[in-house]
Amino acid sequence: MDLNDVWQNHRRFILGVGAGLLVLVVGKVVIGTMWDASGAVTAANGRLGKVNKAETVQKSELSAVLGANTRDGERITELSQRMRFKPDPRYVLDKNEKTPDLRFTEIRSQATEALVDVAARGNIRVDETLGLPPFTPAGREAIQRYLLGLNVVQEVVESAILADVRSVDTIEVIDARGKKSKDKRQLAETLTVKFKISGSPAALSELVSLIVRDEDQFLSIDDASIEVDKKKASGFATMQLSISALLFEPTADETGSRA
Repeated sequence: MDLNDVWQNHRRFILGVGAGLLVLVVGKVVIGTMWDASGAVTAANGRLGKVNKAETVQKSELSAVLGANTRDGERITELSQRMRFKPDPRYVLDKNEKTPDLRFTEIRSQATEALVDVAARGNIRVDETLGLPPFTPAGREAIQRYLLGLNVVQEVVESAILADVRSVDTIEVIDARGKKSKDKRQLAETLTVKFKISGSPAALSELVSLIVRDEDQFLSIDDASIEVDKKKASGFATMQLSISALLFEPTADETGSRA
């Protein structure tokens, strides 16, 4: 934020303060002329001098604040780059895509083959819906949000296969409609996907570890609870897992056309 931004955001306040000071000074001068013109001029000059000094202090303080804001902005930018979800280009609609609904169906089909079918070969059952609605979402924005949710599903299911879980019983992509907060200071939106996964306690623990250790992709584990069915001697447990991705403003690479 620079001085121009401060002026644009707080123009009414600054003008109000300035007008108030001017009225105060002029009023003092007019009243003073009824008694002693020279004294009024001297008093007015003295007050104007104080106003100028105060203005100098305010500018100095403002510069310090702006400097701090710049440093904070740099830290926030660095942190956001580390925490932001990095979409796989396969799940990002081309900005020139004219039939996003058909593209959605194509991507869903490819994901089903890559995740559900591959998992089945390893005797791991995966929810065939992949957390997606039975019908194509209405509108480009909703389609894109669900595709990003599918991207999160891919990350977790691939880790589940590596961890050798027994099954990914249910998947639910929530908040996919992307309702934006009224707070303009909000830096990112959150996309959450919930899973119910079964397997041995060791496999479920390994799954969580794989998600946390992934240095290339940041996913937040909002909740993870494991329940062991003591009535059965199978040794399997069920985990309720809630995963969130932080969606910041897309970069130029993410919004550009695919080759």
